[in-house]
Amino acid sequence: MKTANGCSVGMSLNSGENHIMSSKWDMPVASNLKITYADKIDLLKVFTAPADANYQSGFSAEFKI
Repeated sequence: MKTANGCSVGMSLNSGENHIMSSKWDMPVASNLKITYADKIDLLKVFTAPADANYQSGFSAEFKI
């Protein structure tokens, strides 16, 4: 999905033995710079065992030359 300011957002849910929800946000800062944020978490464990939910997140930057 694209937002009005040019960001793109994607979310997914993978269900099986674990229920992993992940999201990714791409944010253009300038014509040659894009910042990306991504995260994922086990949704079932958020409610049953929060300490074991295995939340992971991170940022990255992409420069075009």
